[in-house]
This record gives sequence, C-alpha cells and structure tokens, in this order.
Amino acid sequence: MPDLSSVYVKICGLRDAEMARRAVGFGADAIGVVMGSRRPRDAKPEIAAKVVSAVNTTNPHADTVLVVNRVPAIEAAKIARDLGFNVLQLHGRHILLMISRRRG
Repeated sequence: MPDLSSVYVKICGLRDAEMARRAVGFGADAIGVVMGSRRPRDAKPEIAAKVVSAVNTTNPHADTVLVVNRVPAIEAAKIARDLGFNVLQLHGRHILLMISRRRG
C-alpha cells in the first residue's frame, strides 16, 4: 500500500453537517461547500454555516473551503468571511474572464 500521509484530501460539494463531521473524522483535510454555481449541489448560506461549524467543532485544523462559480471575487471573499470559511476557491472559466477584464 502506498504512503498517502502527505496527500491533502478535500471532499467537496457537501451540504450536510453530519457528512462533513464524518469526512473530517475519517481524516479529510478539507471540506468544500459549493455556492453560486446554479447547480443542484449549491448550498444555501445557512446550510454552509452549519457545515463550517460542524467541521470546526470536529477538527479545528481542517480547512473549510468555499467554492464559488459565477460570483465576483470580492463578493465571494465577503461571503467566505461572513460564513466562517478559511479558504476561498474561485472556480470556473468566468474567473479567468474577470481577471482578463481587470487587466485590460
């Protein structure tokens, strides 16, 4: 069996606090919550806050990652801060478009 101790594991798309607790309890380094993608796995803010709380209670060293798509970076950073996430992941092609517009 290969040594996986140096592999960082993020489980993404969770919308259930109990599942997040279990994932972190089994050794996940991070839990990702998706918002703003207009997909079925999007979490509402109140659900996202419950997932963050569950992770922080179970393992305060685990990262909580807000994954956004179609949300401006500044707005996403505010959402992440307000809901208690400690990592923000900007996902999707539109992010590149926003960056190129700012440079142009």
